[in-house]
Amino acid sequence: MFLIAFYFLCIRFEFFTYTHFPIRFNRITRKIHVFRGNGPNGVLTVPWDDAFFHIGHSQKTPNLCDIRGEILDGDIVKDTFALGHFFERPQPVLEMWEFIRRYMEEGPEAVAENPLDRYVGLSVTGSFKNCLIMSRIFYGADTPFTQVISLPLVALSTATRWLIFKTCKVPVFPPEIEAECVVEANDPNVWPIPETSGQFAAENPAIMQRAVERAEKAATQ
Repeated sequence: MFLIAFYFLCIRFEFFTYTHFPIRFNRITRKIHVFRGNGPNGVLTVPWDDAFFHIGHSQKTPNLCDIRGEILDGDIVKDTFALGHFFERPQPVLEMWEFIRRYMEEGPEAVAENPLDRYVGLSVTGSFKNCLIMSRIFYGADTPFTQVISLPLVALSTATRWLIFKTCKVPVFPPEIEAECVVEANDPNVWPIPETSGQFAAENPAIMQRAVERAEKAATQ
């Protein structure tokens, strides 16, 4: 009972907030919109050319790294934000940065040379199935054996993630930013978004094979 209470104490700040905190990159206006909440000053908007980006490391877990965006005033950091996911190796962080850089500097056609890479892999929906998938990924439960031994942790994590999503709000940018970032209905560069993480790879063997090849290549770098 104590362990369960301690577990929920550690994640208490995850409840009653937002399902995620999106960042929008507008290559037309060359602006970055960082969502932090609703209300006054809820969105940080900065020009793309004025932000300084670098790889940052967590103070509590220095083996983890991510992309940091800094707003500078000379040598003084006025504001900062993190982009995307954190990783244990710098290579995937650099790949993610290159994706963003190509989009802003070269256009959406340049971000993925292989057509099998032009899709969204992860889902932010709060369905129970998606929570289960993400919990299995987190605990490495990708074989029958690991699924059995990690079952208690996966079950607790899945239920917790689902409850968190139920208490959180979906982020909404202010109307003026929504109007500024309207995407044309027939834009050929709009990528499909899955209902659950890994959906397209599971449904399309070619996408799965391509994902495996990329993962194997990344593991050697």
